[in-house]
Amino acid sequence: MKTSFFTVLFIFNSFLIFAQTSLSVADSSAIDSLMNHFSTKVSKPQNPDNHIVSYGETMYSIAKKYNLSANDLLIWNKLDKTTKLDKGQLLVLNPPPTTMLLKKENAAISMPVDKIHTVSYGEYPYLIAKKYNISPNQLMAWNKMDENSKLDYGDKLWLINPNAEVFAQGELAEKASLISPIPANAQHEVNAGDTIYSIAQKYGLSPNNLLKWNKLSLHANLEEGQKLWLKTTEGN
Repeated sequence: MKTSFFTVLFIFNSFLIFAQTSLSVADSSAIDSLMNHFSTKVSKPQNPDNHIVSYGETMYSIAKKYNLSANDLLIWNKLDKTTKLDKGQLLVLNPPPTTMLLKKENAAISMPVDKIHTVSYGEYPYLIAKKYNISPNQLMAWNKMDENSKLDYGDKLWLINPNAEVFAQGELAEKASLISPIPANAQHEVNAGDTIYSIAQKYGLSPNNLLKWNKLSLHANLEEGQKLWLKTTEGN
């Protein structure tokens, strides 16, 4: 009986050890599976699109705050290492979305009807030129910029040569017969949908001359019924 008792006790203890070991392995596997599940489902939080500079902040401290490269911040915001940040200044925290266009074939898109591009956050001449499949050097020349020029959100840029008369050269010369004669009063009354480019196109003028003769900027909004001079009024 004594031998039988110890035998049973040994078997029982062995069973407990086996059960505990199996439970630990099962728990470990379950935990690993759960961790893997959440690691695939939960992504790293993305940074906000912009940061407003507070007093005393530097490019390095801002980059560190968002786990970014200070050099990337400089490039995305068209700044250099000597630039001092001002309180309230708005900084871009993500690469320009237009960089994704450069990774695709045939990324160029159609030009706006008014042939004007409005600058978005993080854009710079090279990206804008590639977006419309035009030469960066031409874009800078048309808008009187150089390699050190910085663009601000909302800036307007010509996407064509604003100093050239419309239909004056190239394939557009065939459309010269469509040019309307300038009215006797040398004025054009703005219609709905008119743009500086479309008016210049209608009369075979250069967009920049049209702006200059009417003392307008590239940011000007035309209103229906507005009268625009189609020639210089200087000396009149």
